[in-house]
Amino acid sequence: MVLQRVEILQKQGKFFDKVPLEFRNVVTWNVMVDGYNANGELEAARKLFEMMPERNFFVWSSMISGYCKRGEVKEARNIFDRIPVRNLVNWNSMISGYAQNGFCEEALEMFKKMQSEGFGPLQVDEGAWNCTKSYYIHMSSICLQSCRAC
Repeated sequence: MVLQRVEILQKQGKFFDKVPLEFRNVVTWNVMVDGYNANGELEAARKLFEMMPERNFFVWSSMISGYCKRGEVKEARNIFDRIPVRNLVNWNSMISGYAQNGFCEEALEMFKKMQSEGFGPLQVDEGAWNCTKSYYIHMSSICLQSCRAC
C-alpha cells in the first residue's frame, strides 16, 4: 500500500516536471507539495515549495505540518516566521505542531501572540487549546506545591 502511494507520487512528480511553468498554478503546486508532505517526502516538498512563484495559506500550513509531524519543530517555526500575512490556519498549524511535540510553553506563547495579532481564543483548534489548558494546570500545581512547602 505504501509502496503503491510512493509509486503514484513519483509518477505524478514526473508528470508535474514535464508541465511547462506557465501552465502551473498555485493549486497544482499545492497538490504536489502536500502530496510529498503527506508521504513523508519533506525534502521533495521543500524543493517544490522554494520554487513556487506564489504561495497561499494552504501550502504554508502544509509545510509547517509536515515538519511538525517529523518532529522538526524548529524548521516548522522557520517556515511560519516567513509567512508574509498569517491566517488562522497558519496559526493553528504552528500551535498544534508545538502541542503535538510536547512544547506546551511554546504553544502557549504562540497562542498569546496569535491573540495579540487579532485572533480570538475561540478560534484556536482543539489540540492547541488542550495543550494550553494543560500548561496552565501544570503551572498551577507547581505553584500550589511550592506554597504548601512554605
